[in-house]
Amino acid sequence: MKVAATNMLACESISEHRRPDSDGMVFVDWDRQKALMFAAVASKIEAEPTLLQIPIDNIDRWLSKGHPAKVKLLSWKSKIELAQRYSKEFDELLHLLRDSGPEALQWKGFSPFAGVLCADELDKLR
Repeated sequence: MKVAATNMLACESISEHRRPDSDGMVFVDWDRQKALMFAAVASKIEAEPTLLQIPIDNIDRWLSKGHPAKVKLLSWKSKIELAQRYSKEFDELLHLLRDSGPEALQWKGFSPFAGVLCADELDKLR
């Protein structure tokens, strides 16, 4: 995906992975940006575990509106609720959010963590 260079935000960790194209546009490594976002989510949740209520509330809201991905949402809800109760599952959830392996990518391909990071935190990752 190409993004106009004038719309680029200054984030050193992302800017290292930008390369100009012949038409003055810039390619951004979106996979790296997503990895940084999930790592930031994990760090924020690690520091403030009560934030796990945000994805639970998202899931409940989406299910109440008849979201078609009920199985995925309920799987996330189960994983998050276990992480709220048990330290081992909490650590496993943090590892999943920071991992880039195939299973982690499959989980993160459908994420209920919207709202854990505020707009300013997201902007810093772009």
